[in-house]
Amino acid sequence: GALLGLYQNLSAAAPDRRYGPWLSSRLGGGGYLQHASQCLQDPKRVVLSTDVGGLYLSRDGGETWRMLHGALPPGEACTQVREALVHPKNPDWLLVAVGSKWDQANGGIFRSTDAGKTFERVLSGRFEGNGDTRGDGFVMVRHPERSDTVFAAPMDKGLLRSDDFGKSWRTLGMPDSSARDLVVDRRRPDEVIWLNADGKGLFRTDDGGKTWNLQAGSAEAPREKVQDP
Repeated sequence: GALLGLYQNLSAAAPDRRYGPWLSSRLGGGGYLQHASQCLQDPKRVVLSTDVGGLYLSRDGGETWRMLHGALPPGEACTQVREALVHPKNPDWLLVAVGSKWDQANGGIFRSTDAGKTFERVLSGRFEGNGDTRGDGFVMVRHPERSDTVFAAPMDKGLLRSDDFGKSWRTLGMPDSSARDLVVDRRRPDEVIWLNADGKGLFRTDDGGKTWNLQAGSAEAPREKVQDP
């Protein structure tokens, strides 16, 4: 299908949609806007992930958008974004989970500290940005209290935790979970976590991943959960 956010060199465009000699054309060929992540200290800084069109950044609360995936490695995996996170205090820091079932070798998590000008691959793993579960819940979430702590659930590596905003990761169990949705408890984020494993069901840990208990079978497990604030 056609890429979301196709760019053309046309001269008759509105000035606010132009980036140098290039401007954003109409969307075409399908595609989903997956998730948007804001910087808590700069709410106008928003990063948007899409399933076939890559990664986009807005610095003005969504009035204008710029493509960021040009700084990611070439290949199908990096235009299929499953999740993107902005650091809650530093808007230039980004984490992006990319992957494709047709390009599994290049999937994983990439980190940027310069607002997407450059990216470093910090974790290799399988994400399906354009897979069957792309419309489900979140698979990479921020800790509600610690700004540098992030949880991520690649399909092939279970639940992972980083305490340095993606530089390094450690496992919290649930290997090969094929995660569809991840929720970290707001009151006890270091102990209580829910994870929906595709085809296996909804699991919960009350000890930070040491043990996991099945809460619902795969047929009953919700595709996405939201905790009451």
